[in-house]
Amino acid sequence: MYKDDRLKPFGQLLGNRLEKVENTWEAGGLYDEGWSNIIEHQIAVAALGYAITNIGSTFSRFFGLAIIEACLIHDAFKRREVEASKASGGDPRVLDEMAKKQKGVLLSLGWSGDIVNATASVGHTALGRLYRKLEDVNGLDKVTHLADSLTHENQFPMLEVRMESLRKLYEK
Repeated sequence: MYKDDRLKPFGQLLGNRLEKVENTWEAGGLYDEGWSNIIEHQIAVAALGYAITNIGSTFSRFFGLAIIEACLIHDAFKRREVEASKASGGDPRVLDEMAKKQKGVLLSLGWSGDIVNATASVGHTALGRLYRKLEDVNGLDKVTHLADSLTHENQFPMLEVRMESLRKLYEK
């Protein structure tokens, strides 16, 4: 059903859809040496995102599964972003170009538009979209962003610690 044993906790929920997750990680180069921490981060974000959607009864089972999928692939192209950013000397336009390319690759891999948009609700792409018109952002995007923001590497640190690391990140 899936090659990566780290996905076992999601096996009953997502079944054969996990193969698409693995294909996405492969496309992003995350199975190469030195990048497995990104996979572990995405798994932690997915677990938290799923937990958040199950706190209240207003979220449907479908929404919970979509949140798992979005969180499992939200940083699938982090390696490509890091490499392109380094190669450009840190030019911020490169990240915007990478975000556009990532969207196209995700759509070509068969991900729905909703899930692709949710992957753009994290990191630098979230700054303008999420924080200027929060009322216009759908629940899937909000929960994906929240779960990623509350996760540091593959841990859920105290809120103060996470807020400090986010402050440092966005000061750059």
